[in-house]
Amino acid sequence: MSVRRKIAYAFAVFLFVFGLLEYLLATSWKPVLDKQTLAVGMQLRPDPDLIWSLEPGEAIQFGVKIAVDPNGMRKGAIDDGDRRWLIVGDSSFFGHGLAHEDTLHSALKTELSQVGHRIDVHVGAVPGHSILQSTRWLDRQGWELEPDVLIVGNLWSDNHFAQFQDHVWLNTLDSTSSRAQFWLGRLRSFQWLAQTMRPLNIEEGVDVNRRISWVREPYEGGPRRRVPLNRYASALDELLADAEERGVGVVMVQPANRYRLRGDVPNPTWAPYFKAQREVAERRHVLIVDMVDAMSAAGLSAEEAFIDDMHPSASGVDSMARHVVSAVLEAGWPDRHLIPKTNHPFRPVMTDPWEGGPPGKLGSH
Repeated sequence: MSVRRKIAYAFAVFLFVFGLLEYLLATSWKPVLDKQTLAVGMQLRPDPDLIWSLEPGEAIQFGVKIAVDPNGMRKGAIDDGDRRWLIVGDSSFFGHGLAHEDTLHSALKTELSQVGHRIDVHVGAVPGHSILQSTRWLDRQGWELEPDVLIVGNLWSDNHFAQFQDHVWLNTLDSTSSRAQFWLGRLRSFQWLAQTMRPLNIEEGVDVNRRISWVREPYEGGPRRRVPLNRYASALDELLADAEERGVGVVMVQPANRYRLRGDVPNPTWAPYFKAQREVAERRHVLIVDMVDAMSAAGLSAEEAFIDDMHPSASGVDSMARHVVSAVLEAGWPDRHLIPKTNHPFRPVMTDPWEGGPPGKLGSH
């Protein structure tokens, strides 16, 4: 037998044994983490491109049924429209704590149909996603949906103080070693070996399979902004430039919380990000709407407009949908396509008073 045939035979035997081992482990063994009871938050899966993404399937989350399709998008869109809108952002735009019929994408579809427009509204928002993650998601799959209008709501997760910064984590994920480790981690044999070599010491009743949770006060977290202010502004501007190149209209949305609606924080930590968001929208001649204006016009109190400090209620969402539809019609849509206009490359030099870390309270006094 030639050396080449011996190598081929040995490789075939290895594949057979390895495949048999994977099958046996997959059918008879589960990692310790898979056995834990999930109690809080939305189950998010690690993602080699986005840090995390939605886990497909159905589950009860915060008292409502959430369905995520195989592409990692919240279900709900019905493809019966003449055009398509797409929403990106974080949990406020995903519809945290809201049943399908109460979400922004559902409310927008209803409002648009009432003024004679058959529009399918898809939601690419993911709890906790920053503008850097949403941009990557668009490049990976969002633009393939060929939306006519993109609703951009990223801000809360970007301005959040955390233990990590998105660009650092994403750069790490892009490394060859990180990608190899991620894909090896999907193998049952690798999981079994890792758990055997480093067994977990789990106390009874402790939930070790912790979910990424975004239900936090806007000032809680770590010592630094997840997306530094100037990087946030640049990423927004680059997204608008990409939308223009693709011929996609854009509506920028300024999110709200109970504190913004009440106006009872004199110098909030999020103020520089709202200023940057508006400046980017104005320099690209993009329509920008504010949730606070929508909720105020509807006469909603902070308690009526939100289910907690951060996330809009069904009433808050309805007011936002009406405000967005009214704004786009007033701006001339659909005859005017709302496509961003060309501008010189944006190199923002903005000052963030809280770049060195958060204050002890919501705002600085």
